[in-house]
Amino acid sequence: MKKILLLLIQFAVLSASAQTDTTELQTDSVEVQIIALPDSTAIGTPDGKLVSKEIGPAGGKIVSEDGRVELNFPEGALSANTTISIQPIVNLIPNGNGKAYRFEPSGIQFNKPVQIIFHYTDEEAETCPPELKFMALQDDKGKWEYMGYSDWDSTTKSLKGFISHFSAFLDGNEMELSPTDKTAKVGESFPLSLTVVGAPGEDELPPLPVSISGRKTVWSVAGGAKFGSIRRGTTQYSATYVAPNYLPKGNTKVVLKVNQTTIREVVQRSKNWRGVTLIPTTTTLATFTCNINLYDEYKIDINAEGKSVLECGAELSDKSSFEIILYPDKKPEFGNIKNEPPTLTKKPNCKPLQYTTDGCPGPVDVQSSSLMGWGITYPPTEVTLQFRSVILKIVNYTDKGPNELHDFPHTDIDASIANKIKFKPDRTSQTYTLTESKCNLGITITPL
Repeated sequence: MKKILLLLIQFAVLSASAQTDTTELQTDSVEVQIIALPDSTAIGTPDGKLVSKEIGPAGGKIVSEDGRVELNFPEGALSANTTISIQPIVNLIPNGNGKAYRFEPSGIQFNKPVQIIFHYTDEEAETCPPELKFMALQDDKGKWEYMGYSDWDSTTKSLKGFISHFSAFLDGNEMELSPTDKTAKVGESFPLSLTVVGAPGEDELPPLPVSISGRKTVWSVAGGAKFGSIRRGTTQYSATYVAPNYLPKGNTKVVLKVNQTTIREVVQRSKNWRGVTLIPTTTTLATFTCNINLYDEYKIDINAEGKSVLECGAELSDKSSFEIILYPDKKPEFGNIKNEPPTLTKKPNCKPLQYTTDGCPGPVDVQSSSLMGWGITYPPTEVTLQFRSVILKIVNYTDKGPNELHDFPHTDIDASIANKIKFKPDRTSQTYTLTESKCNLGITITPL
């Protein structure tokens, strides 16, 4: 773990600065959030499919069901045929990268070191550079041992190390932004800071220098201002993300780059002059990201008043309401749906026709399962919700009598309305009316 600490110190002693949309802000001191890694924890519970394979003295390979972890047994590592298994388990340590993995049989010792390979994704490399990752092993008593990988390969996106016995395994990030993932509503803000894990058993981390000449950090929002902005935080090495007022199209990421500027001396000669030119070169030491899932939320009230399919001057009233969560790139989520029963506001004026609304849904009946289409125009100027037209029982009726002159409505009629709703997702309250199927519709949009 001392090797890890050296890496941490090298990167943690950075001159901090933050960047807004147009101006870079600098400060001469550093403040990072240091998180202590636990000496021991409980053993994680199963969190995935167990994979088993028999491997003998000739060696072999086994890969976890999700393809993330690979064990390579060299010839002679095992003295006899042995059933080897990999079981994903819940990660219980800070800065752990996804799931942990339990290797069985627990406690088995190998005649030769077994290679362990962890396969990371591009997104995980953005969260923490591969060269700043560590591996952790946990014995059957819950005690953790932390160490660095022996090698990493950016082409195959793999980290490689060696183990001499079986226990639980976990890949971790020595440094990362906190949070690394965040769900936020448009218009909201939240703080970010760089977190560094500290090694258990060490008395303390060495003091951090006040500043180092030539190093600086640059905060930004990928894609520009339409995805939000960054402003300097109250801590020395932190920032605050401010979400845009409208949903952008695509994913949102906050990026922190750690740069270092070095000066190269170049000797130049000419006919009348000989001297040294100083050429500055900026190198990015590390890049960290926070992935942000933005959403917007509204309540929609629908009020229908009018004739609909009723005859002889009869009219009804029907109301529905629901809440909807909008995302830039996936289906909206519905909640708190309320469909009130319809009521007769005017009775039919020709006997013997009578209407009753008992047990009837009425012409407005919102069901999330009937959503057949949605869309957001960009810049977000309009949201469209298209519901499937369904057969609804508007009313019950009786029309038996000697003086019957009309063919009155059937009991079940395809008369659902308010199947297409449009509004502006601009965080303002909106009310509009329209006429549909002989009903006046009042639709109110309220931001939540």
